[in-house]
Amino acid sequence: EGYGIGDDEYSVAYDGCRQLVWHGARCTSCVSGRPWREGDTVGCLLQVEKPSPTATFYLNGQIVAFNDKIFQYAKSEFFAAASFMTFQQSRFNFGSKPFKYPPKGVKFSIMNDHGKLDEKEKTILPKQMRLGLLGLLGKQTTDEDSCTICFDHKADVILYPCKHEGYCENCAQQLTLCPVCRQLIDRFQESIPVTATAIALVS
Repeated sequence: EGYGIGDDEYSVAYDGCRQLVWHGARCTSCVSGRPWREGDTVGCLLQVEKPSPTATFYLNGQIVAFNDKIFQYAKSEFFAAASFMTFQQSRFNFGSKPFKYPPKGVKFSIMNDHGKLDEKEKTILPKQMRLGLLGLLGKQTTDEDSCTICFDHKADVILYPCKHEGYCENCAQQLTLCPVCRQLIDRFQESIPVTATAIALVS
């Protein structure tokens, strides 16, 4: 349904690009810091015990954001998640190596003390490889130009002002924020497919 991290009551997300914290599909500004950039280290500390459970986010060891509302809903079974745009990548450390910027003045445990993944579970394969291993390659029932939300209709609109695509008109009418960048949608319009008849060569 286009949900991402921070779009429901059971998750919280730090968006270091726009310097926002998301929870329950609502955002608040970070308390300090600058937009993140290549080479930065992001940390997250979950203080789950009362009296004041809090999720705190760090950028290169400095506190930039926190949220305590998530613990009104989420009580146990916490796990890490991240979303990326095309060509973005990251390295995760759940405690297998010493932290570059460990939390200061706080006694903490690491995620690796509470759960383990084998090598297969640690590996995330690209979609085409996953389908190939499952024997489903070439058997997809949805067209490549289908709406990325409903998969029932053709993706034929552009959202403005961000200009992201991939949605049908029916789903676009129900959106307030762009599912990709979470920018407020001013309007949307039908995209014009480029065809051979629309291309002219000028000499």
